[in-house]
Amino acid sequence: MPPPLPPAPGRPHWPPSLLVTPLGHGDRAASAVYLTFDDGWGYPDEILSILQGRRAPATACLAGLFIDFDPAFVRRWVGAGYSLCNHTYSHTQLVPAGPTPSAGVLATRVRRELIEAQAALERAAPGADFVPFFRPAYGEEDETVRYTAAALGYRTILWSVDPQDWRPKLDAAQVCRSVVDGARGGDIVDLHFERRSTVEALPCIIDGLRARGFQLRGLESLPSDR
Repeated sequence: MPPPLPPAPGRPHWPPSLLVTPLGHGDRAASAVYLTFDDGWGYPDEILSILQGRRAPATACLAGLFIDFDPAFVRRWVGAGYSLCNHTYSHTQLVPAGPTPSAGVLATRVRRELIEAQAALERAAPGADFVPFFRPAYGEEDETVRYTAAALGYRTILWSVDPQDWRPKLDAAQVCRSVVDGARGGDIVDLHFERRSTVEALPCIIDGLRARGFQLRGLESLPSDR
């Protein structure tokens, strides 16, 4: 497989070995936790309001379909100083559960999804940009996915704390406890916009992490040398 191209201007200049390595957490020695919210549908404005009210940084990993669906929210999010990461355009399952497509077919699919999401962001908020991270839908990725994303200047970003807040039967207390009790320095928390329980859990998550001595950050603050 050919080496990845350099990251786009303004993005960290990771060496190729790091650019093609998925990042699941930040510096374990740092007293920081990174909040991320996936997809977009559901309660985005409520979540933004809570984050702003508590001055808590975070990153939204938005699907391009949602960006086209609610560009005004994207402008509000960016205008409030919050960062974005690329979460594909259609939230498709890039690596299917059945027979794996050829590397060429898969690379074409990944490239199209990322470029279409970039185009949606440009339509919604001209001049805005994704942080140099790409989060594959469902966390499904392989070498072809990583290298194709890298060729567009993206590093694959995953997570290290997953409260599974997308499950409809989890209540706010369970979501909060899963994040706050399980967090370690450098963790990336994967939350979602879709559930009311996440909205209700968010103040508890922010206050609980801070009570444990963690600083809250967005993905733009991740170190570029890991």
